[in-house]
Amino acid sequence: MLIRLFFLLITFCHFSIFAKEEKKISACFEEWSPYAFVGKNGEATGSSIEFLQRKVKDFNYFISYKQLPHARCVELVKNKEFDFVLHVDKADGVALIEHPIADWELTLAVVPNSPIAMKADHSSNKIKLLTARGYEYPEKVAEIINSEQFEVSTASFNSEKPESIKRLFSILTSGRVDAILIDKKWADLVIAKYNINATTLDYTLHKEPQYIGYHPDNKIKAALLAKALRAN
Repeated sequence: MLIRLFFLLITFCHFSIFAKEEKKISACFEEWSPYAFVGKNGEATGSSIEFLQRKVKDFNYFISYKQLPHARCVELVKNKEFDFVLHVDKADGVALIEHPIADWELTLAVVPNSPIAMKADHSSNKIKLLTARGYEYPEKVAEIINSEQFEVSTASFNSEKPESIKRLFSILTSGRVDAILIDKKWADLVIAKYNINATTLDYTLHKEPQYIGYHPDNKIKAALLAKALRAN
């Protein structure tokens, strides 16, 4: 009888450890305010992070987060070193949990008194447009910016460093370009935060839902997380 109880205890402990292990989730993200970023206390925060934390709370899941460049996050998930990557779509080449956690909205940032902002007729002149260097835009967006309407130049910047952000917008405010192709919500946030003399247009050139991505071999954890996301 004692031997049987001993083996039952060992089995129960093994199951408990396994269950706890299954509830640990690792997620990687690139800094993308206001959706995901590292706060002043050194912890991940933002609307997407808060949404996830709220959803998994009742399921007793623990998510550990790591902020890295987007391409690196995708690579780590493909190599199965992380369970999930935040803010991806079909172009990233990973399996997706079909529950959007954010929207990527591309628009133009301009100076407030520009002909573009005032909706004046500028059809006779090409718009000097600044885009992100080395970034592959969706096909429909690429067709628009590569049309005869635009004269395109590129620049690289670090969205985590204030000075880099200010340098990016100085290209616009100094008149070297007429507009920047940019994520609307992020641009609105940094324009207000750093008191930049710029604004974003009301309409979007492209809007695409962003999802949580995972490796197909990680479908068990993906199913658990999907269940939590669908819960009320």
